[in-house]
Amino acid sequence: MSEPGDPLGWDASAEPDGGADPLEEWERRQTDTEIYQVLRQAGFSGVLWRQLAEELARYGCGVLEAWLVSGVIGAKVAKEGHGGVSMPWQLRGSDFEAVETRKELAGETAAAAMVLFRQKLSGGQWDPSGGRSLTSYFIGACLYCFPNVLRRWQRCEDRWSNAQTATSSEIGGRHATVHPEHDVDAMITLDELLSDSGDREIAIVRLCVDGYTSTEIAHVLGSTPGAVRGVLKRWRAKAQLKLIDDEGAGDESTC
Repeated sequence: MSEPGDPLGWDASAEPDGGADPLEEWERRQTDTEIYQVLRQAGFSGVLWRQLAEELARYGCGVLEAWLVSGVIGAKVAKEGHGGVSMPWQLRGSDFEAVETRKELAGETAAAAMVLFRQKLSGGQWDPSGGRSLTSYFIGACLYCFPNVLRRWQRCEDRWSNAQTATSSEIGGRHATVHPEHDVDAMITLDELLSDSGDREIAIVRLCVDGYTSTEIAHVLGSTPGAVRGVLKRWRAKAQLKLIDDEGAGDESTC
């Protein structure tokens, strides 16, 4: 069960694999406690932290994608008291776009949850005697973060939909002039996020930043709107993880 006031109290006992053998449960708690103590001594950084974060992220993405395709994630979120979410029907499809979107949402949710998970651990808010494994605590963080990730995705989809109605004749007067004195920090951040991108990805992202729609970008680059949107979605997920990694490095440098 969760401690009072802790929003990450996902109860693993409510899941199909929650009824563990008492001996296995005791061993699990001992292992989690040992891992937690080592992580705390290392300041929740270093090789062990990276290994744990990678394993939890893979596990969390798998769970989230399964819940998205089955449609039960809304009920999971509501059960934990994190508000109701309206799940778009297209997220349950089997087409390429739906599969990629589920991967994107799961990846962004896991990335946001990892930041919260780390904050909670470093703040001593996870209790090994409280009945929750580190894994279930991380899933609790995923459920807590998912509504905000979904809302951001829906706002983005709305913007894309509105942008698709623009015509090519609007291009000339629509793009705002960039003022370096105001946008230098944003441009530096964008350059850093694009540092390991290929030429095609860089071109698509920069055209998008300049205000072009996916249809217009596809026309310029000889591609399709769907392919352009796919590149942008994957780049946003990659950029989100990169920003979180940079934030984590900054946190470590101030400890």
